[in-house]
Amino acid sequence: MTNSSESRLLILDTGIFPDAATVLQALEEIDGYQFEREALTDQGMTDADWDRVLKKILDSKKVVTV
Repeated sequence: MTNSSESRLLILDTGIFPDAATVLQALEEIDGYQFEREALTDQGMTDADWDRVLKKILDSKKVVTV
């Protein structure tokens, strides 16, 4: 995966949207982006985990929450 934010799309998988599968399927059809998916459904996330997620958000061109 490239480090350039120009082509990075971060998908934050929260588990709060009942139709997330449809959104994810549509995202797969977008050309020109490299996708990275981060699961935020684990209740046991540490401060270090949240710091890592925040860095990924800041390094991404676009962020989608599903």
